[in-house]
Amino acid sequence: MIKMVKLILRTLFLIFCAVTLSFSLSLILYLFGLKIFMIFGIVSFGFALVWISCWLNDKGKLDSSKILIFILVYIGAIMAGFSYYLAYIGRSEIAESLSRAALVELVAPAVIMLLKSLIENLSIYNTWPDKPCKKDEQIPPI
Repeated sequence: MIKMVKLILRTLFLIFCAVTLSFSLSLILYLFGLKIFMIFGIVSFGFALVWISCWLNDKGKLDSSKILIFILVYIGAIMAGFSYYLAYIGRSEIAESLSRAALVELVAPAVIMLLKSLIENLSIYNTWPDKPCKKDEQIPPI
């Protein structure tokens, strides 16, 4: 019950922060332009990832591979944002190479880590011929 109340309070606080942040960002965009808006967007995305990681940590489901995936996603979002900004100001060649680098250097390791996790889960939860069964499990037919 206490964990549920904490989760509800944290969610309400996040909604309040998001509304306040969106209002202030629209005001800053109106006054200063796109550069400041992109910086605040990147910072707020980082806060969202920190909130998700705290939520997973409370549930006991946070491990090092998820932390690494969050870091890769955050860096990929930063690189994608900068490539859009570079395309907006007319530097399309640099934006294209930055987007390509983000895909090769960030998406590929994330996919490899997900495949590693899939293989680990198959190894842990499957019944293999060289792995003995527990007492209450039946040997599946081959």
